[in-house]
Amino acid sequence: MDRLRRFDPIGGILSVCWSVPLLFALQEGGSRHPWDSSVIIGTLVAGIVALFVFGLYEAWITYKTSKEAIFPIRLLKNKSLVLVFL
Repeated sequence: MDRLRRFDPIGGILSVCWSVPLLFALQEGGSRHPWDSSVIIGTLVAGIVALFVFGLYEAWITYKTSKEAIFPIRLLKNKSLVLVFL
């Protein structure tokens, strides 16, 4: 029960909310829709903004609450791990 109380459901939802539109735009851009179409530009912008919100939320969760973050910010202190993520 203690692990369930420390679970971060908002972080889990935000992790899907940024990745789905970003992956959709990268996959469909150039094949089904042109890169300069409003569908691709809108989903790219939405995915990048949601990624920024996700990062801010995870930083806040990591440093200000007792919940376990979906993506712990301390992972970004390891240079080789950051290169793997990129």
